[in-house]
Amino acid sequence: RKKLVKTSDLESKVELAEELLEADHLNSSLDFKKIVCRKDKFRHSVKIANTQYRILLSYEDSTFILICVCTHDKYQIKNKNC
Repeated sequence: RKKLVKTSDLESKVELAEELLEADHLNSSLDFKKIVCRKDKFRHSVKIANTQYRILLSYEDSTFILICVCTHDKYQIKNKNC
């Protein structure tokens, strides 16, 4: 049985991850990763600390475009046929 994070707690962790991403996207706590994707060659992801969630984004020319904040399962589905 999966334990989901409370919304307010998740929101604060997402905000913290976004701030860190803007300040230093290569910070090791974010686990910034490039995703091999034919449809979006700029696709990346970052972990949201102490949760099962990830931020899926496109990163090009120092610009981040949010795709979703998703559970690990939804993240896998979104990247499966990328």
